Amino acid sequence: MSTVVVVDVGNTSTSLALARNGRITNFLHYPSSRTSRRQVSSVIRRTIGTHTADGAVLCSVAPKYNSLWLAGLRA
Repeated sequence: MSTVVVVDVGNTSTSLALARNGRITNFLHYPSSRTSRRQVSSVIRRTIGTHTADGAVLCSVAPKYNSLWLAGLRA
């Protein structure tokens, strides 16, 4: 079973979910203004839960948050 973390970072809000075999699960949504290293780590852990991610997709229109997300997704 393939599991991918998907992240959509906007200027106003950020959405996270797991894509598992073509289905979106474990959806999370929060204000982008709360983005920090600690917040990224926390929401990734909450989104993944007990699953093991095979990869990640980051879509962003807010470059100031990209380095935090890339670091968090690579960890």
